[in-house]
Amino acid sequence: NAVTLVAVTILKTNMLPNIIILPTTPSSNPLNRVRSGAGAIRINFTLTPLITSFFRQKWLNFLGVTIANASRARYNHQLHFKVTDIGELELLKVDLLEAGWRNLEKLMDINGAHQGQEKAENWPALPFEEWQETCETLHMWSQIVGKIRMELSPYRNHWWQVPFYISARGLTTSPIPYQNLLFEINFDFIDHILLLQTSSGKTRAISLIPRSVADFYRELMAILASVGIEVKINTLPSEVNNPIRCDEDYVHTSYDPEYANRFWQVLVQCDRVFKQFRAGFIGKSSPVHFFWGSFDLAVTRFSGKRAPERPGADAITREAYSHEVISLGFWPGNASFPRPAFYAYAAPEPEGLKAATIQPKQAFYSEEMKEFFLLYDDVRLSENPDQTVLDFAQSTYEAAANLANWDRTNLEAPQIGLEPHGTSV
Repeated sequence: NAVTLVAVTILKTNMLPNIIILPTTPSSNPLNRVRSGAGAIRINFTLTPLITSFFRQKWLNFLGVTIANASRARYNHQLHFKVTDIGELELLKVDLLEAGWRNLEKLMDINGAHQGQEKAENWPALPFEEWQETCETLHMWSQIVGKIRMELSPYRNHWWQVPFYISARGLTTSPIPYQNLLFEINFDFIDHILLLQTSSGKTRAISLIPRSVADFYRELMAILASVGIEVKINTLPSEVNNPIRCDEDYVHTSYDPEYANRFWQVLVQCDRVFKQFRAGFIGKSSPVHFFWGSFDLAVTRFSGKRAPERPGADAITREAYSHEVISLGFWPGNASFPRPAFYAYAAPEPEGLKAATIQPKQAFYSEEMKEFFLLYDDVRLSENPDQTVLDFAQSTYEAAANLANWDRTNLEAPQIGLEPHGTSV
């Protein structure tokens, strides 16, 4: 069999390494059938189950093959392998190209690689201006994944088939039906990969690295096709100003793994506290949803009454607000409001709500947005961030529910979900 050299790149960002198959002469390269021009073949894989034993294993398996351009890579270190089979790589030799990396075990120790993340604050700083470009790019990537979910998922009331959910590693679509199988797509903000998994056992991955939205779109569609999933989406992004079709978007190209991880860490805390707040309501309530259109996390309570028609509203808005609701959410900000914040609103808004007394004292009502806001920094710097969010959630809910004459006696379960975690019943 022909021998092909392989270089494993290890980026300074502690992101997952990529395996780049470097072509030999055209006649001797067994992978020519999937090569494209002068590009190389990148095999993305996860080290999570391998940990430090990675270097002591003779055989390695990979998750998927995608076309890459070797000239775009920036390599700090290389590990050389020879390929005897497309599914197996035999360790040949180790070649550390950059001085200063002497401890190979430490280099690839997953726990060491993420030591900074493990010690991160529960409520980390998230200044919008520091990650605006990453935020906008990630928003567009999420819209591509979200539109795939929307296209293939059966309709649910209030468009609840559309959102993502917070996972232990990032964001997940949850299982999506396709013909006689299920698949899901997960953003992993620890190892910084987009993971595609199917109920037939197939797995593919894409590295989350700086790349254009158009490149992300094409690579995602390619790995879907490689596992037999064919889907077409509306490539025009939703709920954004001046949208660029995702297959033509070479403007948004940024990805900062540190801030992507920070954003997810904030979502983890919000998800946890929102679920605690949700537990105190026994009427109809949404799950804690991450909406990829507006790029926010929200939980919504319903009175059970139909809401008045909204003249001029589009079909999506009409269905989303077909019934009386009170919502709580978190939003990372955007160019016109460059501050992460918690928000709360009632739809329809009862008379007198904007004058209501809300906790904590830093919360305020926006006449422009018709919502209450509590800046994220006021939460993270407070003595008890969890309780600060719960105070905001409960006080805005009570003000809106009382003014709208909700049947609180039959809709609420007093104290349930508002006690500290672990309290016995």
